[in-house]
This record gives sequence, structure tokens and C-alpha cells, in this order.
Amino acid sequence: MISLIVLIVAVGAIADAARKRGASSWAFGTVAVLGYLIVGSALSTSEAMRGPAILVSWAWLGACYGAVFLFTQGGRRLNDSWQCPECQLFNEPTTFFCACGYQHPMAEESMPQESKVACEGCGVEVDGHYSLIPHPKTSQRVCSICFDRSPAELAALAKATPPA
Repeated sequence: MISLIVLIVAVGAIADAARKRGASSWAFGTVAVLGYLIVGSALSTSEAMRGPAILVSWAWLGACYGAVFLFTQGGRRLNDSWQCPECQLFNEPTTFFCACGYQHPMAEESMPQESKVACEGCGVEVDGHYSLIPHPKTSQRVCSICFDRSPAELAALAKATPPA
């Protein structure tokens, strides 16, 4: 029972660390679970080997957690909401631009520079994927200005904005 709890907590931590570092949480989580099961079943062939098999399986989970940091790029990302120094508006950690136009200092380091994406609300092109956030009432990825608009306003804006 304790092994199952350790497995769930460890795989959750591994997947979370992978997601935060921009890697596939599913890939790292799957490798961790499969390795845990394979190592555990291969070593626990007799009752005497059951204890060491559990310890080796737990060590495998630790190695998978370490592999996340060894094999992924950990670009700097915003972890918490931030307050704009110009207009005092609180912004989501996923957006690097405030509604007033202020650019967070970490934006240059954290965003992919070669990609441009368009807001699905107003159509304005912005640098990088992280400057768009999911709208709470629609499935659209919008800029911080469109985030506060209602679904009806977004629909009217989409009709008025010519496609890019």
C-alpha cells in the first residue's frame, strides 16, 4: 500500500517537473511507471528479494526525477502572478505582457523568439506561445486585453476582424 502511495506521489512530481521544464509529462511519467513495474517484478522473484526490490524501484523513481533535470532545458519562466509597475494590474504567470503594454523583464529570456502567434480574439500578433492565455468561458487562446471580454464581445470582434 505504501509503495502505491509512493508511486503516485513520485510520478506526479516527475510529471509536474517535466511539464514545468517544457518536456512531455506523459513521456517521463510513463517511463517512471513502466520502469518501476519492470524493476520491481524482475527483482522480486523470491520473498527474500522483496525488500531490496522495493528499494531499487524507489531508486528508479528518484533516477527518473533526476533525469527530468538532466535531459530537459529549464528556461526561466514566471512562477507566480506579477504586478505591473506601470498600471498596478495583476497579471497571470502565463502572460509576459500587461494590458497597458508593459513587457515583463523576463519576457525576452522566456519566450521563443522565432514564433509569432495571433490572439484568437482580436487577431493581434504577439511573440511566443506564453503570451496567450485560455479564455475562461471559451476555448480560445487570447491576449490579456481579450481575456476580460465576454464571449459575445469576442464573437463580434471576430466578425469585424478580417482573417490574417
